[in-house]
Amino acid sequence: MYTAYDQKKNPNLSNSTLHDSFVFAIGIGNDPAYAEKLRKEFKISDKQVVRWTIEGFVKAKNVTNLNDLTYKKNFPGYMTVVEACVRHNDQELAQIYTNEIEAIDQKCEALCLIKKYTEAADLAAENNDLRMLRKINLLCVNGAMKKHVLTHISAVHERRKNMNV
Repeated sequence: MYTAYDQKKNPNLSNSTLHDSFVFAIGIGNDPAYAEKLRKEFKISDKQVVRWTIEGFVKAKNVTNLNDLTYKKNFPGYMTVVEACVRHNDQELAQIYTNEIEAIDQKCEALCLIKKYTEAADLAAENNDLRMLRKINLLCVNGAMKKHVLTHISAVHERRKNMNV
């Protein structure tokens, strides 16, 4: 069913999956009516529709519609947008939406996704989050970066030790 549409709009998607067809229709194809038809025919959940819509907008670099989506009631959060941006290699957009995240642990995870380990470590250290610092330490491959994270871990241990005295 969706194969004919894909061949007409983009021959490269002629044997695509439902996911690819939906993302293409929302994003590059700019055909929300077809995406809605897919949603109804294949009974795609609302949660999945929102996630695929985000992915379609990111893939098409449609920032206006993406920003509009952030105000909707069923918006899953900025972390979902950051993950989609990283999947589609849009580091600049990922950074913009990372700045919108308020929860410290999610912001640290988003910073790690965009490979800003130093910023993530600084934020985790400010909040005495040893768990996150250890997680960041495992992700670091650069010796200087690893040393920076280990310094923060030591400082947090020292602060906790002084609190208990």
